[in-house]
Amino acid sequence: MNRFYTIPILMVLLATGVFFQSGCVQSRSASGAQGSSQHSGPEITVEGMVNSFGAEPFAAVILNSDERNSWVLELSAEDRDRLMMPARVRATGTVYAADWQGRLRAHMRVRELILLDQ
Repeated sequence: MNRFYTIPILMVLLATGVFFQSGCVQSRSASGAQGSSQHSGPEITVEGMVNSFGAEPFAAVILNSDERNSWVLELSAEDRDRLMMPARVRATGTVYAADWQGRLRAHMRVRELILLDQ
């Protein structure tokens, strides 16, 4: 009778070990991804529509490109004040990854912001 119980117990232990190990690997890769937000990526220029999401003081300005990509914009106070959203803009800046609303998102430190005619 011990043989009938041994196989299911071994299967449960094996499955538990696999789930535990995959959780460890996943948490390590997530922490590594957050660490990559410290490094800046390339400078790019993107055209698209900007909108504000969220409520002040936690609102973020999001740029949605025509190619359906989006970036959380890090703007100077001057650029933020002159924006009337929604607006069509051309933004040039450095891309990096950082957390926004609990998820890793593309961000852009804007060096130049040009308002385009609508």
